[in-house]
Amino acid sequence: LYQVGLELSKNKRGLHRKEDERDNTDKLIGLLVKLLSKKIGHSYGNVHKPVIATIYNDLVKLAEDEKISMTGMSKSTIYKKIGDSLLALEYESE
Repeated sequence: LYQVGLELSKNKRGLHRKEDERDNTDKLIGLLVKLLSKKIGHSYGNVHKPVIATIYNDLVKLAEDEKISMTGMSKSTIYKKIGDSLLALEYESE
């Protein structure tokens, strides 16, 4: 909590602003995954049920091809972030 207070005092941004930013990032990730599934389909699933495993495998291949480090982006982390992002969109639409 102390560290959060220090961070907030450094950049003069309120906690609500950071939460809004996180929510918006989740929505963006969820929308991008749905768009990818809608445009490509097939192995990526569909807009209602994207296949995270295929998306993850292709992200790893892309990172390797582009020589981008996957440090901090384990399989479980990516699955959780995409899953949470898709849930954020469900809550938004209710």
